[in-house]
Amino acid sequence: MLSKVQIYILKIKNMVSNMAKKIASISAMILCVVIFSGLLALADEQQTQQRVTSLGGAEFTLSENLPQNNNTAPTNRAPKGAKSFAVVLGAGTPLPNPYKMGPSFVVVSNGYPYFIDCGEGAWRGMSKACIAHGWLTNSFDLNTLKYLFITHLHCDHTVGIPSWVLNAYKCGSKASKEIYGPKGTEAMMKNIMAAWKIDINDMLYGVTKSSKKGVTIATHEIDDDGLIYQDKNVKVYAYRKYHGNIKDNFAYRFECEDGRIFAFTGDGFSCPGLLQACKDADVAFVEVMSKENIADVPWANKAQVEYITHNYHMWPEELALMQKESGLKKLVLIHEQNFAPVEKYSRLGLLEECKRAGVKEPVFSSVDGDVY
Repeated sequence: MLSKVQIYILKIKNMVSNMAKKIASISAMILCVVIFSGLLALADEQQTQQRVTSLGGAEFTLSENLPQNNNTAPTNRAPKGAKSFAVVLGAGTPLPNPYKMGPSFVVVSNGYPYFIDCGEGAWRGMSKACIAHGWLTNSFDLNTLKYLFITHLHCDHTVGIPSWVLNAYKCGSKASKEIYGPKGTEAMMKNIMAAWKIDINDMLYGVTKSSKKGVTIATHEIDDDGLIYQDKNVKVYAYRKYHGNIKDNFAYRFECEDGRIFAFTGDGFSCPGLLQACKDADVAFVEVMSKENIADVPWANKAQVEYITHNYHMWPEELALMQKESGLKKLVLIHEQNFAPVEKYSRLGLLEECKRAGVKEPVFSSVDGDVY
């Protein structure tokens, strides 16, 4: 028989053995949890990296950038015999659509051009418009490229200015420039001229001995609503409007000598200034962003995209109300933002969404080179 001491020792051994088994089991469980957590973290990191990589390049392959969605030729929709008309040089956005230049337009009255905004490619957009409508060539004589009206100082509306000034100068233009815009315009023009000082000096003092007139810029900063310019061809009115955090940005109203009225809203949502600019206009060029496809926006956090876009851009239902309240006669959609995926995308999809939201005919989706 086992003594009491031996029995006690045996019990202790059994207890230690059982504890060792439990510890081993718990350790195995902890190890499994650690490994599983690590795998989850790795998968999450890979998924995040994949998403970031996808978003980082998505802007270059959006549906709107594909050639099959940009196969429409420019159209002339101006009334027969009109002495004034508006030309779309660029109706694009900051996104890299190779078929749409940055926001840029021109009103031609009695054969003289007045430019509104100067986005990326505006200089080349003039060529496209002239190729589509040969009769425009005389109105784009290099020595008439003089007046520019800037809605606001975002880069997509202004990055084409150096080209508009300096490439015309290189081609022989002797037209000095008169540039109207919000506060900050003068500083921007000075910085542009300073940035290309070497190029300008080469034209001035090199073998070409070019005139200073072609690179002389006079700026006129707008600080209030009302008439800002007039001559025998046009009267130009500016109206303050809202677009993000930019305090100084304006919509423009062109009243031409033949009675036609054109409105250019720049970017932003409906407000009293925009309504004044568009009041009874023959043609209003207004930006719009899809609300139905807002979840497909590639450049913003999904939780914030609605808040962000509503602070910067016009939604279709707002556009419908603005159209009704302003009494504008013809609406041209510009700066269109439609992020529908390839399988759902249509070039006129945003126009159709606007109609569903209450926008009335006549309304057109703009193409670079269109005339109204």
